[in-house]
Amino acid sequence: MHGGACGLMGRLSNIWKLILNAMILFAVCAELCVNGNFRTLGLAYFSIQSNLLVLVCLVLIIAMPKNWSAKPMLRGISLLAIILTCIVYNFGIYNIFSDWGTDAYAYAMIVLHIAVPVAYVLDWIFFDVHGSMNWSDMLAWGAYPLCYCCTSIVVVQKMGHSIYFFFDASNGSESLALSLILLVCLGTAVCVSIIGMDKFLALGSDDER
Repeated sequence: MHGGACGLMGRLSNIWKLILNAMILFAVCAELCVNGNFRTLGLAYFSIQSNLLVLVCLVLIIAMPKNWSAKPMLRGISLLAIILTCIVYNFGIYNIFSDWGTDAYAYAMIVLHIAVPVAYVLDWIFFDVHGSMNWSDMLAWGAYPLCYCCTSIVVVQKMGHSIYFFFDASNGSESLALSLILLVCLGTAVCVSIIGMDKFLALGSDDER
C-alpha cells in the first residue's frame, strides 16, 4: 500500500476501535450498574469478561507500536473468547431465532453478544497485518477459557449455584462431561478457523505486494 492509503487505513482503524470501545463500555455499564447499584456478580459472567478483554486489547493496539510483539497472542486470546461468547450465548444458552425480542436480546445483550463479536472480528480481518499466528498458539489461547470452566465447576460444587447450567454437576456427571467435551471441541474449531483465516489472509497480502 502507498503511504497515503496506509495513513487512511490507520485512521479508520483507530476510529473503528474507539467506537467499539464506547459500545463495550456503555453495554457493560448498563449490565453492571442497575438502579445505581454495582452488580459485582456480573463480573463473573464470561461474556462480561470477554468484552472487557476485547476492550483492553483494542486500547493496547492503539497505544502500542505497530510491531508490538505481543499483539498476535493477545488478539488470538481475545478473538477466541469473544467468538465463544457469541456462539454459546446465541446457540447454547438461548436461541437467537426463537428468543429474539425477549429480555435475552435487550439492547445491551445484543451489543455484548452479537455486535461486539462481529465488529471485533471485522476489525481483526480488515486492520491487522496477517500471517503472525501459529498453530501452537492454540494452547495458550485456550488457557483462559479452560481455567474459567474449571473454576466455574469448583465454584458450583462449593456454592451449589451456577450462572451457567452446563457447569452444574447436579444435572449428572455425564451431562457435565458432555458439556466440557463440546466446549473443548468448539474452542478448538474456533482456534483452527482463526489461524487458518490468518494464514489465508496473509497469502492475499503477499499477492498484493
